[in-house]
Amino acid sequence: MTPLPFGRALALGAGAAFARPGAALLLGLATAGGALTGTLFWTAGLAALVDPNATSFLPGLLVAAAAAWVLEAAVLGGAVLQAGATLRRDTAPPLAVAIRSAAPRALGWAVLAAAALLAWQGWETLLSGSGLVLFMRGLFVGTGGLAGALALA
Repeated sequence: MTPLPFGRALALGAGAAFARPGAALLLGLATAGGALTGTLFWTAGLAALVDPNATSFLPGLLVAAAAAWVLEAAVLGGAVLQAGATLRRDTAPPLAVAIRSAAPRALGWAVLAAAALLAWQGWETLLSGSGLVLFMRGLFVGTGGLAGALALA
């Protein structure tokens, strides 16, 4: 038995996971919903800075973005479960059964991924804020901050 390269294993897994159109269609719809609601959430958040009446949309958009994220994780977990069964040459369960059985583990990974994304966005905010402070210092105090801002960039 020869070892399987990582790229080939990934291609086999993706091919087996999306061999049935139901998983691919649901995952595409959930991803599009997540992208749309996430974008609308950030846009409404920026609008709330200017207009206090715009804050009424934020809770609904946050719930919609979270629901799309959970649906995307559950469908992807079900597709991975189906792919594993197909690669083991077992009978793959229907998508609804696969989603139900894979949901707890998939949702745990989704929470971990959301925490990582929030930490990354926080890091980017801190980094860009410090770059802005260094740039403003360079503009108003002297040229020392401009080199630091360029180094952060």
